[in-house]
Amino acid sequence: MKENIEKYIELDKKGYIPAPDETVEQFEKRVSAIKKLKEDVESQIAEKGFYQIEDLKYDKEELIPIDVLLECQNQSKDKYSFIMDYPPSFFSSSGMLFYHGGGAITFEDEDGIYLKDGLFTIFQLRKHFLKNIKYWIYSRNEIISHEVCHVARGPFKAVNYEEYFAYMTSSSGFRKWFGPALWRGIDMTILMLMLLIIFCAQGYVFYTQSNNLIYFGSWAPFSLYLAYLAMRSYSSRSKINRLREKIKSTYSNCLETVDSILFRMTDQEIIEGSASSNLEKFIEEKNDLRWQIIKARFINFS
Repeated sequence: MKENIEKYIELDKKGYIPAPDETVEQFEKRVSAIKKLKEDVESQIAEKGFYQIEDLKYDKEELIPIDVLLECQNQSKDKYSFIMDYPPSFFSSSGMLFYHGGGAITFEDEDGIYLKDGLFTIFQLRKHFLKNIKYWIYSRNEIISHEVCHVARGPFKAVNYEEYFAYMTSSSGFRKWFGPALWRGIDMTILMLMLLIIFCAQGYVFYTQSNNLIYFGSWAPFSLYLAYLAMRSYSSRSKINRLREKIKSTYSNCLETVDSILFRMTDQEIIEGSASSNLEKFIEEKNDLRWQIIKARFINFS
């Protein structure tokens, strides 16, 4: 295995990160399936002039050139030490609401065409980005850097730190702070519903000339939920910051790569590592393929 580790390090540099306890055979099979999808997309576009998956159709002219895809990943490359070239990517506004700049469309291979129950991803950027760098508050660099983080960590099937790692590639201090607080899909929905309650209470007070206490009281659930999100986010950040400092103090050669190590850890490993009294022993006991790559590439274990 040791003689082949360089092969897997090269894959790691391209964003192919083994899942927890994924065997070499399983990992290589997944990588092959991902590459086969890309080849089939390119083949269909060359033959038919478009690529179609379910209800989504992408024309040849909408294909994002590979050099553009790579140059849009400066933030994620610098922070997490990988640059991804395999997701088929298109300039298309199909299915997007006006406030969407782009995103990753993930589908499950239920029929086993490439890999039974495997997850595969297509990147879609608003067509506006074909000739422009920014759309509203979004830049195409930030969107792609954000989404490749989700794709790379997708095999972890994690939740707690997904948005944290993705939003840390943002150039906006506000998004770096606020984005990770909404790591459950339902969080934003709850906030929107509470804002709707506030709006309705304001309208009721205005039209009925009722006591303003009704309006002020409507802010209580919203404020409490914001406080809950802030405390949850603070707790998560505290753990990862504590672990970051532990890694830096334990391995002096990891000062520049500590975020790359954290990025490749599962939620549970981050929680356990932050609480560990002996981090060196904690890491030495990790021996699956993912950790062999981490140790060889970032910690320089022999």
